Amino acid sequence: MTKSLQARLKNLPHTPGIYKFLDDKKIVLYVGKAKNLRARVGSYFKQNAEISLAKQDMLFRIKDIQTIPATTEEEALILEAMNIKKYKPPYNVVLKDDKDYSFVKIDMKQEYPTVTIVRRPALEEAGRPNSKSKFKLYGPFTSAYALQENLRFLRRIFPFRKRVKALTKFEKDLLEKRSIGAVPASRVEYLDMIKRLMKIIEGHTSAVQRDLKKKMHAFSKAKQYEQAASVRNQIQWLDIFSNRQKIVSAKEYLERTMPRVDTTNNALADIQRALKLKNIPHRIEGYDISNIQGEFSVGSMVVFTDAKPDKSEYRKFKIKSVSGADDFASLAEVLQRRFRHHGWNQPNLVLLDGGKGQLSAVLNLSPFTKGKTRSHLSPFTKGEIKRGLLRSSMDIHPNQFIAIAKKKEQIFQGKNAHLINLSPSSPASQLLQRVRDEAHRFAQKYYHTLHSKSYDKNKIRKTRTKKAQSAQNES
Repeated sequence: MTKSLQARLKNLPHTPGIYKFLDDKKIVLYVGKAKNLRARVGSYFKQNAEISLAKQDMLFRIKDIQTIPATTEEEALILEAMNIKKYKPPYNVVLKDDKDYSFVKIDMKQEYPTVTIVRRPALEEAGRPNSKSKFKLYGPFTSAYALQENLRFLRRIFPFRKRVKALTKFEKDLLEKRSIGAVPASRVEYLDMIKRLMKIIEGHTSAVQRDLKKKMHAFSKAKQYEQAASVRNQIQWLDIFSNRQKIVSAKEYLERTMPRVDTTNNALADIQRALKLKNIPHRIEGYDISNIQGEFSVGSMVVFTDAKPDKSEYRKFKIKSVSGADDFASLAEVLQRRFRHHGWNQPNLVLLDGGKGQLSAVLNLSPFTKGKTRSHLSPFTKGEIKRGLLRSSMDIHPNQFIAIAKKKEQIFQGKNAHLINLSPSSPASQLLQRVRDEAHRFAQKYYHTLHSKSYDKNKIRKTRTKKAQSAQNES
């Protein structure tokens, strides 16, 4: 959130009224009413706020907030209707019909409701979520690609139908093979699944996860272990989905937030001053670990050269020496392996996704002499040392290591985890946050790839075993 928006929020009254969100061209994106303007508008920007996918898309476009106070809630309701009719904001769904935006339509009149993406929905037939209309409409979404990717991911967790026509045997087998959760066997189960999907689209993912956990425990208590395992898989993949929503795709995020050329150099210079670095951090490396309950633990390394992502320099690591969910030890392994590569370019700054614990785990790998890391950080052989392969890895100072804690965006530096006084909204801090978020996204993507491959292999193996057993029984 920009400083101007933060200042605007602090000055909002605790009275009824309406609020308008505007983009950089002063176009009204959304009009809403509130009993308490400051509380309602502020709720959109809370870090752990659960909001719909469409509203998440909207938040990135907000550049200004305007309000009109009202004496009563009834007056606010009238003002809201008048302003929606006047401005036709794209995110006020029921009064906007625009081919430039995409919507998710769930056709509830079908025996097995279908889930599709539409561009010019029949809004007069559609209703708001939770209404009793024949259609459920969600949106608008400005990025059709991002919407398609999200639905594709969700369909693996909740195998919904995309068309009215009944599935062929081949399509059903294919859907079962690709699905994380079991394909519903009855209409009742299918409708139950659709309700969960709608809750997720509305932004209530955590509520769905709580519901699924209860269901998993019930299956387990009834000794229905296969069903319990299927629900467990759904819960794990919803964790991944939640993280996907917290971190916008790299391309979209960087296009929206990358500083202009004239501010890039200032941001790098500010980082140098704040961290008291010897050189401007032209090359920043970001690291993160990803796993769920210790499974498929992986590490990521991303590189920003002159404040821009340098994807050709990205690297990923499978964790080899650590068992279980030990992020500290996993991060230490990744850094050890990275500094064995003497041919890789030397970083001016190493950024870790985490806090004091992650920083300590890495910097306590080895003793320091004259403030510089020694060979224990990079476990080279004696032959490698003799050939001078260690030289490039010795020139990194412990103060070139920082960690960023997510909750308060606090920055810790060096062996003593010194807290750096840098405003979270400053260009320098935002650049460091982008590196951290990109490292997180890249680690999540690699974890997801490995998990998918493993799950598909297990699914195929089980299918072959069942077919073999069936053939054996028939003979």
